[in-house]
Amino acid sequence: MKQTIALIDDDGKRHSELHIARSLHKTGIKYDLIDPPKDLEEIEAYQLLIWHLGATVHNTISESEQLLLTKYVRRGGSVLISGQDSAYSLQSTQFLNKTLGVEFEKDHSGSLDLKYKEFDLQLYGKGSAQNQFFVDALKPNNSESQCYVRYNNGMCAGVLRYHPKGKSIVLGFGLEGLPDIKREFLLNKIITDLKPAIEHLLDKIERAY
Repeated sequence: MKQTIALIDDDGKRHSELHIARSLHKTGIKYDLIDPPKDLEEIEAYQLLIWHLGATVHNTISESEQLLLTKYVRRGGSVLISGQDSAYSLQSTQFLNKTLGVEFEKDHSGSLDLKYKEFDLQLYGKGSAQNQFFVDALKPNNSESQCYVRYNNGMCAGVLRYHPKGKSIVLGFGLEGLPDIKREFLLNKIITDLKPAIEHLLDKIERAY
């Protein structure tokens, strides 16, 4: 039986998804670990996709995958894209700018310290993958988008967008870079915030089955 969350391993076989998997396990969140999907049928039944890019710089999400994810969120799915060069590699694409409501601002924010609401987070420390070097600064670029998490210098580190049915969050850094406790905390908050509204969930279940 499929879980409601899929963790997509797309970090170029560097195995940094194991940090995310460990955090999901520790917080009691069940998930399926899958490869990047080839068609909508592979992912349509999931409520949330965690697309893990790790430290991959080039060719992160292909054009065919971008089209697939666009269809997925239009049908009520939610997507989290995690990776320090996710926006850099997708800059100026319709997928990043229009579908996800994100504008790439800068290749390196100049800070590895983050703030989620009143909580301080760091992209280093015990349990961190220690692979965050050029974390992206982002900007929300439409009325449905907002900055979700910031670097301590005020630049935006992640953007949340409310789609007509689904939701999406793009992070300018990789979750694996956070220490274990901080990663578990932020991941749990993200999953809660990306939960679909009940009417959209029922519609999505009907489409999938």
